[in-house]
Amino acid sequence: MKKFRLTILFALFVIISSSAQTNFQKLKNAIENVPIVVEGEIVRQSCFEDKNSGNIFTKNYLLPKVVFKGTTNRDTIIFLTRGGRVGDIISTVSHSVQVSQNQEGIFLLHLSRAISNHYEISSYIV
Repeated sequence: MKKFRLTILFALFVIISSSAQTNFQKLKNAIENVPIVVEGEIVRQSCFEDKNSGNIFTKNYLLPKVVFKGTTNRDTIIFLTRGGRVGDIISTVSHSVQVSQNQEGIFLLHLSRAISNHYEISSYIV
């Protein structure tokens, strides 16, 4: 019986450790595929409608505390998230990353495909 318990315990350890390695590998790949990784706080948000596409975006003003990857010579980094509110129109995008003002975390940013000269959030860790 003791041997059986040890075998089960060992099997659980192997499963848990392989899961952790998989998550670490996913995080490593995500970091490698973005130009900027920064820890900071979202200090302000403002919404606007893109005149070309008609889509609504939210500009997030990120106050960087630590820049882990990439360079920035700004006091704040501005990145876009899809959706927001402009006047009486509210746009939500269920499959996109949503952040809120005063949120702190580590943000992975890539160049926007929708609007040139802007960043979009790829992922974040709270």
